[in-house]
Amino acid sequence: MSPLVERFAFPKNLTRGKRLRVICTVTEGDLPIEVEWWKDGLKIGGSQSHESPNSQFPGLGIQVRRIDEFTSLLAISFLETTHAGNYSCVASNSVASFLRSATLTIRGKFIEDADQNSEEKKMSDTIWAFI
Repeated sequence: MSPLVERFAFPKNLTRGKRLRVICTVTEGDLPIEVEWWKDGLKIGGSQSHESPNSQFPGLGIQVRRIDEFTSLLAISFLETTHAGNYSCVASNSVASFLRSATLTIRGKFIEDADQNSEEKKMSDTIWAFI
């Protein structure tokens, strides 16, 4: 049987410095099942380890931990704007692969017009959603 990944979502109003934990649960599928996390189309790390050597995001503080045969945890201990983006949980077995995605946004401050001189620069609230 093909794997099926349960929907997951990121909390609203996340800001820089907060912690984040998201669970990917595979509700159906024949064993063995491989579970991977991806960010913006790039693999984050191995399904068995955290910040594995093959990670495309070394040093970004993104951890992937396999909880059991059907569950994987994505953890970020200190959110930065660079963590914003499209995250996917991919479950694969010998029959098929199933991908479920959600967008992580980080609220913060930015400079509206970088071309203005320092006296004219204004700070304003915005949402970073780099996807």
